[in-house]
Amino acid sequence: QIYQVPPMCQRLAMGAKELDNKYEELIVHCPHGAKTFSVHLSITLDEATQGLEHPEREQKLTSLQALAELGFGTCGHHAVMGTRLDRQDDETRQPALRALAHMAERGQTRAAVELSSRLEDWSHDLRRAAVEALMQVTEPGNERAVDLLMPRLTDVSTEVRLAALEALPRAARQGDGRCITGAGALLEDDVQYVRRAALKALSQLAEKGNSLVFAEVQSRLGHSDPEVRATALKALPHILEQGDERGVTAVIDRLEDPVFNVRRTALEMLGLVARHGDQSAIVALCGRLGSDMDEIRITAAQALTQLVEHGDKATVLTLSQRLQDDSVDVKLAVIHALTHAVSNQSEGHGVATAALCERCEDPDRHVRRAALEALPKVAPPADKHAMETAEKCLQDEDAEVFRLAHVAVDQLGGSQTVLQEAVRNLGGAASRDDF
Repeated sequence: QIYQVPPMCQRLAMGAKELDNKYEELIVHCPHGAKTFSVHLSITLDEATQGLEHPEREQKLTSLQALAELGFGTCGHHAVMGTRLDRQDDETRQPALRALAHMAERGQTRAAVELSSRLEDWSHDLRRAAVEALMQVTEPGNERAVDLLMPRLTDVSTEVRLAALEALPRAARQGDGRCITGAGALLEDDVQYVRRAALKALSQLAEKGNSLVFAEVQSRLGHSDPEVRATALKALPHILEQGDERGVTAVIDRLEDPVFNVRRTALEMLGLVARHGDQSAIVALCGRLGSDMDEIRITAAQALTQLVEHGDKATVLTLSQRLQDDSVDVKLAVIHALTHAVSNQSEGHGVATAALCERCEDPDRHVRRAALEALPKVAPPADKHAMETAEKCLQDEDAEVFRLAHVAVDQLGGSQTVLQEAVRNLGGAASRDDF
């Protein structure tokens, strides 16, 4: 290729002489002894357009590829390829569609216009390409483009609906009620990917806090399909500012949903829609720490890490009590939450320290590790109970527990003599060779 012009579309000439074989080495035409020579390049579509009617399939495809690579909007070959789209039994229809779509993606306006005129085509591939092409040439606030896209939101093809949802925010003006209603309806779509795309479109169609968008999402929180309710919950952090009371109230209302997945989603979203320190949200989460389902208790503890403030004595007490849980995973999540609720300089550290010290003797080594790692963050320096517990853990057979106990004693201001003695007593214990 020369200057990205396919060989099929090239006409080369040196002076008045046209080169018959454009594939030959040009150097053979260089005058003897000359260091440079000039070649005139003309672009022609004759061979490529004639090739579209060639009886051999490969020749047709080569011609289509050449026209797609050329991609000059002034050459008028978009219409030539567009005619292939109207031939339902033509084997070049799909290649022509791909070629025009490729050209539209490269910013060729004429190719995009050629495609966008086929939004009602029988082929779902062409309708999708038409929607995507329309997205390339439209601007925000284009009512005509919105008029063309709206029917595609209810297209029988999943791919077309997805493309329409992606294109709609590019064409609509911010806060357009018709577009918000159209996208909101697809929160109930049977296909999960479409519901997710509707969620994203709603977040782009208006500024956060828009009452129309919230109304569309809120109306789906009580839908009969639990997947729709879960999708609506996931939309709230995207359409509302953090701390918006409408979102907090809506999520708390769904914490009692009869479906487990919706309840868990509500717990996850509460940590995102509520503001740090929001007591109504924190109380609601603490109430779920007593659930009979491990995953609910874990998710509630994880959400608390995002909301609780240091020194929240009521939350510290609740979390400390939950360290008696039978589930290892729940205890690990609660220990992590506890480090967000209390520090060695805040109220409640005494209760938290006692609870962590008890867990330093837990039967599960992962819990002992987590408790020891948290202990210096929660207990004040030189705290007697914490110090004694950490020193006792220097006798633990688990290498990681021993290491964390060593760190805890050091951070709590413990005796260096005790630490040195513990290291000497290691001996050749294989489980602690890496210390």
